[in-house]
Amino acid sequence: MNKVSRLVLFFCLLLSVNSIGQKRMTVQEAADSNFIKLKIQGLYGFETYKNLDHSGAYFGECIAIDIQNITDTILVLTIPVGTYLICDDTSIQNMVVTKTAQIELTNYINNKYKLFAMCGEIHDGVPQKGNHYTIDGFAEEEVVRLARVIEDRKAQNHVGQLAMWAVANNVDSLELIEYMSNKEVDPVLELLEAADVKVKFNEHLQNEPPIQQDSTANQTAEKIVQEELKDETDQLTIVLAISAGVFFITSLILSLLLRKRNKATTIKK
Repeated sequence: MNKVSRLVLFFCLLLSVNSIGQKRMTVQEAADSNFIKLKIQGLYGFETYKNLDHSGAYFGECIAIDIQNITDTILVLTIPVGTYLICDDTSIQNMVVTKTAQIELTNYINNKYKLFAMCGEIHDGVPQKGNHYTIDGFAEEEVVRLARVIEDRKAQNHVGQLAMWAVANNVDSLELIEYMSNKEVDPVLELLEAADVKVKFNEHLQNEPPIQQDSTANQTAEKIVQEELKDETDQLTIVLAISAGVFFITSLILSLLLRKRNKATTIKK
């Protein structure tokens, strides 16, 4: 065996040993198998956590995860998008993971990360320090589809959160409108269309009749316009009458002055 062949064989053996020394699974599978110690809680109130991107209070990077590998094997773990997190406090919102996280853990080292998630209960409280969560499989199918769209489109923002509430809580536009501005309606509808979900929010907007002006208001407006035109006509008539009067008086005065002048000329002759 030549030197090149030996090097190739060495690297193949090294890769095989490395792969044998790793276990790949989801965080929930690792927790169920007692491979890790895991604590998940709201991020609001914490000062220092390992940053992945930006942070938020109830969307974006709003979940803190403490995780420790308690085996002798390297663990490569994932938290898939759409994973459902349940809070131990029912007054605090349950959460939906909106961006897949992959974590590589060496043995016995405690790691802290931030996870992207969004609130799944529109009227409950913001997840914060001391609100503990457990992983409970995946959210409902339509919610998972929306979470994937949010991940693909990088919609880890308020528009994404509005869409999440619309699907997870099936709220209509009247209930959601207090949390959103008019300019956010179309972007929310685009996310719902991309996720191919039909909920009260988009169905309500589609079925809502077009806004029509009140016929009484139309009649009133027309009457006002007519009255304004009449006033303008009357004002023009008055101005013309005054002008004609001034012209008549001026002509009369000039005529009298001219006659007086003619009489004075005759007497002198």
